Amino acid sequence: MKLKRNKKDGRSETKTVAETSKIKLPPWKVLIVDDEPDIHSMTQMALKTFEFAGKKLQIFQAMSGTEARDILAAEPNMGVALIDVVMETEDAGLRLVEFIRNELKYPLIRLIIRTGQPGMAPEKEVIERYDIDDYKDKTELTSQKLYTAMRLALKSYHDLSILDMNRKALTSILDAAPGLYHPQSLNQFFNGVLTQIIGLCNLGETSLISTIDNSLIVTASSNQVMVQAGTGRFADTSQNPEVEKIVKLCSDNVLQTQSNDSLPPGAVLMPLKVHNKPIGFIYLEDAQYLNDANKKLIYIMVNQCASALENLQLYLDLKQAHQETERMLTLAEQARDMAEAANAAKSQFLANMSHELRTPLNAIIGYSDLLQEEAEELGQDDFIPDLRKIYTAGNHLLGLINDVLDLSKIEAGKMDLFLETVDLNTILNEVVSTVQPLLQKKSNTLTVAYDDQLGHMHTERTKLRQMLLNLMSNAAKFTENGNIRFDVKRDGEWISFCVADSGIGMTVEQLKKLFLPFTQADSTTTRRYGGTGLGLAITKKFAQIIGGTIWAESEFGYGSTFVLSLPVHAKITPDTQLESEAEAEPDTLLKGDGIILVIDDDMIIRELFKEDLSKLGYAVAVAADGNQGLELAHKLRPDCIILDVNMPEKDGWEVLSILKNDSLLAPIPVIMMSMNIDKQKGYAMGATDCLDKTMVHSQLPIILKKHHIGDHADDVVMVVEDEEEQRKFLTMLLEYKGLQVFQAENGQVALTHLEHKKPALIILDLNMPVMDGFEF
Repeated sequence: MKLKRNKKDGRSETKTVAETSKIKLPPWKVLIVDDEPDIHSMTQMALKTFEFAGKKLQIFQAMSGTEARDILAAEPNMGVALIDVVMETEDAGLRLVEFIRNELKYPLIRLIIRTGQPGMAPEKEVIERYDIDDYKDKTELTSQKLYTAMRLALKSYHDLSILDMNRKALTSILDAAPGLYHPQSLNQFFNGVLTQIIGLCNLGETSLISTIDNSLIVTASSNQVMVQAGTGRFADTSQNPEVEKIVKLCSDNVLQTQSNDSLPPGAVLMPLKVHNKPIGFIYLEDAQYLNDANKKLIYIMVNQCASALENLQLYLDLKQAHQETERMLTLAEQARDMAEAANAAKSQFLANMSHELRTPLNAIIGYSDLLQEEAEELGQDDFIPDLRKIYTAGNHLLGLINDVLDLSKIEAGKMDLFLETVDLNTILNEVVSTVQPLLQKKSNTLTVAYDDQLGHMHTERTKLRQMLLNLMSNAAKFTENGNIRFDVKRDGEWISFCVADSGIGMTVEQLKKLFLPFTQADSTTTRRYGGTGLGLAITKKFAQIIGGTIWAESEFGYGSTFVLSLPVHAKITPDTQLESEAEAEPDTLLKGDGIILVIDDDMIIRELFKEDLSKLGYAVAVAADGNQGLELAHKLRPDCIILDVNMPEKDGWEVLSILKNDSLLAPIPVIMMSMNIDKQKGYAMGATDCLDKTMVHSQLPIILKKHHIGDHADDVVMVVEDEEEQRKFLTMLLEYKGLQVFQAENGQVALTHLEHKKPALIILDLNMPVMDGFEF
């Protein structure tokens, strides 16, 4: 294996160390822009012998701003530009500055404005308005002052160039680093390391990586990586003296003995050390062709490789023990799977329902809402009641489906509730209106009997409505050309809802299994009337959860009567999790690096976001309305707020306006969410982004990544300052530098932030109320 650097035409190229060390440094590029030939001559004469950091000047000349633009476009590495203001136009030089910074986007070039007509471009105005580095009156620029100005400008350009080079190198390293830490074999590890180095440094030459512990030689030629395994402690090098020499050098390094061999000219051997002991080596040929940036890149990569290699070896050592653990875990999982076999059909049913029903229902709800708005705008009031029924029924059906999908949670006594005070007559009228189409479909007559002033209930609105609709729709389904009666009575602290029909009725045996899930009277009933058999089971469980009961009476062939009895004030059983309108507590924050607050009046939507966001690694807090959301925003200072547009009392737009007018909450990114979101309105009001409610699963991760939500990298800074104007100024300054900033008005608030966020830097005021900087 002869390791050579080949030219593109295939011929060998040989260079001595002396030849490669005599590299001529490129000159500094300087552009003079002035419409006066004498100024060009004077400047060139003053800078004729100028030299900085061992490099001379290469001067470019332009007699106008237009000519300068062409030169700059062709010479991107220009270090300094001396620019006159008044040339082909009175502000040609200033327009050139804007072109360089805004269109060419050259941040490194140093710009010196020099003018013979300072009245045309006042110094203070130019310095404040334009991104320049110096302003000189031509009368000031003697040879010595011109020399000084040029030296300072080039030093600044040189320092900024080094910083930019280091930044790009570190970015490349960070991008490559994750690939080193995936569990794999040693062959794959070194194969990947070599591929990363070749890719990062643009190496097309033959290179070789040698490892000690497992006798591996890994080679790569023309970006094609090959892995060879030998025998014994080192790779078999009997037929390749040069590789044998390299392995000998590695061995001497491990044993810390003096080596009689030397590396080929220009080659580099870098040990991968852990606790100052080599555990592997990277060997690169023709290293003299690498520039300083590439060398820094490789050495940083080597340090990461050592840590990654140690982790890999630990992984391999633990793998055997882990396999035994996995075997035991497999046995346990098999036992669990056998125990859950009885629920397999239900689980499959729920999974199918989730996909097949939620998606079209979201469209129905969204379009009915849109049509309502259009009907109102066009004055077509006759359509509005029917559209409202579609919208209401669609929302109810979506809620019903979501509760069906959570049947296992109901059975476990873990159903979340939201108690509120509701007007009972309003609920009853909604139910009767919603069920009318079902009654008309089978030519049934409905008789209702309840007082116009039944008063209020403190209960779960959605569950109450669902229970009544279940009973009414059940009666309509099993009755044809008959009568259905709906009676509601209040007796002290209890309310009874009675639904009686003249339908097919039930036998005694059918009554016994009436409230079992996924069960109907018999298979004939299922074939004829359809349905899942879940409605009555869910109704009974809901009633029990809020402290009520339900029972049924029936005579086969003569109809059925269902009685639902509920307390005026819901009585929550001990095993039930509760949200209360008066004293709602936010859900416990899940483990995660970033905090996201979800504000939505739909409990199902809140639950879905909690599940999705927690899987993405965020801590999640939820609020059921705008007021609670604002309270939590002040308390938690989240990294992001996801805000529903359509909510009662305070809608999303009002909440967004309050957030953006609060100096402490205004910096928090807000993602607006709705079925048909008005994006232009959202952006105009200060929203960070807009989310289509029907595409949450696909859009949400993309939006969060796009805006770096919860990205607690090394560029996160916390500003602790009680004076608002000073706090705003520091925040603006840091954000201008590309840093992420969050604020606290005193030490106590800052400590609360630190429970959830990990800044790389804290800027702390010492004199503050509540808790000062010293106490903090």
